[in-house]
Amino acid sequence: YLSKQGSKNIEVQITNVPKVKLVISKIYENNLLMSQRYGYYPRETSPTHASYDGGYEGDYYEGDYTDVMLGDVIYEKEIDTRSLPKSGAGRLLNISQFEDRLPDFKGVYHVVIRSVEDYWVKDSRFISLSDLGLITKEGADKIYVFANSIKTAQPVNGVNVSIYSANNQLLGTASTNAQGVAELAYSKKDFAGFRPAMVIAKTADDFNYLPFNNTRVNTSRFEVGGKRSNPSGLDAFVYAERDIYRPGEKINFSVIIRDRQWKNPGDIPIKLKFLMPNGKELKTFRKNLNEEGSLEANVDINVTAITGGYSLEVYTSNDILLATKSFSVEEFVPDRIRVSTKLDKTALKPGETSKLSINAMNFFGPPAANRKYETEIQVKQKSFAPEKFAGYEFTLANQNSFFDKLVKEGTTDDQGNAAEDYVVPASYTDKGVLQTNFYTTVFDETGRPVSRVSSADIFTQDIFYGIKYDWFFYYPLNQPVKFQLVSVNRDGNAVNSTSRIEVIKHEYRTVLTKSGSYFRYDSQKEDKVMIDHQVTVGNNTMYSYVPRSPGDYEIRIYRPGANSYVSRSFYSYGAWGGNNNSFEVNNEGNIEIEANKKSYLAGETVTALFKTPFNGKMLVTVETD
Repeated sequence: YLSKQGSKNIEVQITNVPKVKLVISKIYENNLLMSQRYGYYPRETSPTHASYDGGYEGDYYEGDYTDVMLGDVIYEKEIDTRSLPKSGAGRLLNISQFEDRLPDFKGVYHVVIRSVEDYWVKDSRFISLSDLGLITKEGADKIYVFANSIKTAQPVNGVNVSIYSANNQLLGTASTNAQGVAELAYSKKDFAGFRPAMVIAKTADDFNYLPFNNTRVNTSRFEVGGKRSNPSGLDAFVYAERDIYRPGEKINFSVIIRDRQWKNPGDIPIKLKFLMPNGKELKTFRKNLNEEGSLEANVDINVTAITGGYSLEVYTSNDILLATKSFSVEEFVPDRIRVSTKLDKTALKPGETSKLSINAMNFFGPPAANRKYETEIQVKQKSFAPEKFAGYEFTLANQNSFFDKLVKEGTTDDQGNAAEDYVVPASYTDKGVLQTNFYTTVFDETGRPVSRVSSADIFTQDIFYGIKYDWFFYYPLNQPVKFQLVSVNRDGNAVNSTSRIEVIKHEYRTVLTKSGSYFRYDSQKEDKVMIDHQVTVGNNTMYSYVPRSPGDYEIRIYRPGANSYVSRSFYSYGAWGGNNNSFEVNNEGNIEIEANKKSYLAGETVTALFKTPFNGKMLVTVETD
């Protein structure tokens, strides 16, 4: 696509080709789908090369065996490569200097550049010379077309829009309004050829097209999921006493039905199916909803029932699935021995030792003497969340997931006792809180395992810093951004301590690079330290920072001398002062959306920050299924 209001330059890469031939063809409006699907090969009026038998030479000609022509050559010229102006590593070819000899016929252009001597050295492109920028949104029974000027990004009124199907049939027409929006209603047909395939937009002096096959946005990498409404418009919620049962027990459950407006649908019949693990139906029955839009039922599980995963399916009377609830039916075999474990310390520091005491007893008998046991000690990261400071984030931002494991084996003594010592490595420093789980397994005389677990916390630092989260992520320029900070000990009590605070601005150097035949945006992150100083932090200490330029910021709180920190990211925005270094852009030029909250209640306002790769006009739609 090339703007009709721009300079109309095309960059070409020509290497070791002293002279090229330029061939420009016009592809007519009614042949656009065919040319996109099967390609186009122009028929030059005076070919330079011929094959040995004097016949068709190859790629550049539509075969002489057919009268079908998708377009006509409107311009041919041999050009000295040195006459083309340089542009970086390439050269510029200006389209505006070539006259269109068929201006009355709407269409797009096909440009071929080939070597005069070696005709197989070539490249070609379809070029639409237009100022009409098009975005199409296809719905269930409507198609919305948004037309804006490519140069000014302003909506274009009065654009005649046509929708064509894959079999090149006209599905509908409409005109854009003052907002540049055209709405076309169409009815889907059972034939595959009538699916929408192309949009054509025309004004008195402009023309553009949008083929769906190579311009459709792939949504597989985006979060476009969510709850999908079924054709009945009803939602079902299934509740049970628990999720696991034994053979011979009774499963009691309740089902509540609501419509899309969260209203009681009234007295309607509901079908219930209870499926066994092998997929067969254990029970199927119908019940009507009561005056509250709910029902209660139960299913008896036979004592000889197979074990495994059962499921309850809720259907409407016309067999539309509303909800599924899973249950487990399992046998229970009692243990032969009783195992207990106990730690002498539940809170540890680096370098300290903890002792695990193990005791195994036979049920209704003597101690489980000379039984083999195995103790696996697992150390992993644990979140630190003091109850007195709910809403504060204490997680270390630059800590990778931590995991360590140690296995010890032994045999119980004559009294069924055993003990294991664990020394906390001195290297566990400034890692926050680590949880140490002691998984002990004692094997009975048949080899059947009986397991128990005991846990202890390792506090790798004396002071923990927290930042309160209010779920606001971006703030205006030149106004104080306030953060509530707290310093606590391992018991969760506030203490005064000296901290090191940094404010970092993330800047991004974004360039457009070529990868093969595609262009992509590449952002490289650079951290700029705005503030680095020491601050005394205690109970609900308020810290302020005034951002002076738009961008992506991060506040970090360190313990002096440590490399680990607690951080919070935020954005600053304004109507001026920003540049293309302010935000990172997606490497494919996509737009990223940051909402000011994770969830909203009815009646609340959503405030969103859109990170775009360049300045311009943006189309935002709010959709449901």
